[in-house]
Amino acid sequence: EEGIGDWSDAEIAVLLRTGINPRRGGVYVPPYMPKLAHLSDEDLASIISYLRSDDPILKADGTPSADSQPSFLVKFLCRVAFTPLEFPKSAIAQPDSTNARALGKYLADGALDCYGCHSADFKTVDIAVPEKSAGYYGGGNPMLDINGNLMHTTNITSDKATGIGKWSEAEFVQAMQSGFRPDGSLVRYPMEQYKELSPRELSALYQFLMSTPAAQNPRKENFQYAAQGNAGEQAYYRYGCQYCHGTTGVGLADLRKAHTKFPADSVLADVILNPGKYKRGVKMPQWSGVIKEQDIAPLCTFVRELAAK
Repeated sequence: EEGIGDWSDAEIAVLLRTGINPRRGGVYVPPYMPKLAHLSDEDLASIISYLRSDDPILKADGTPSADSQPSFLVKFLCRVAFTPLEFPKSAIAQPDSTNARALGKYLADGALDCYGCHSADFKTVDIAVPEKSAGYYGGGNPMLDINGNLMHTTNITSDKATGIGKWSEAEFVQAMQSGFRPDGSLVRYPMEQYKELSPRELSALYQFLMSTPAAQNPRKENFQYAAQGNAGEQAYYRYGCQYCHGTTGVGLADLRKAHTKFPADSVLADVILNPGKYKRGVKMPQWSGVIKEQDIAPLCTFVRELAAK
């Protein structure tokens, strides 16, 4: 009734390829949903097969779908910039797995939609031909963090001064999997870790990005958070917890049950430092060895205060 249980495979494919919702009179889905225009036929079929699977996450749920309420700007852009895509007229093959750069480009442009965020602006993204997007992989796209504050995406071209040209492959893999840049700073939401990617895929991504034209685009100033409270609050902001958990503890990851779910500080501290022990596939970085020992106890206290509020 409310999900896609009676959709055909073709209807799902049309939505994912073109952005057109065949069940709502051909309405165009707003641009914040990725359009998988360059995904291979095999990978598209795999996604549809997964949506048909018995994974508990996908069990039938009668929650009504809420209609999108796009702003005037989004409506305007959907008429002049983000027009519906054509369904591919020919088959899209799997990338050549023996060609690292080709595989990396496929992952970045076709599967993960990296260029959409890491270009100059959503208004000038070219979904049909990603390479024509203004500032292709040069970053600077204005976005909002989990708290609604302005941030700009990072230049991930091969430029050594303003991009990631000085990063080694090992440093790139670390940033993608652990959430920390080579200088130890946190990779911030909405960028997330990609622990699901294999070493070969991460290597291919790196080699592709190193082959992109170097774009000189220094990182733009983002909103700066300042904590004036106790030692725990200062640690919360210094380590960047607010980027995922929000300033109130209710963000991408919800802290509201932390004070009852983990009644002992020793357990809560271990959850913070080693989250992978407690939840498979968790996106939270491994903080063990990063958070200083003197900050752990006050941080736990502050998390409990947020949870209680």
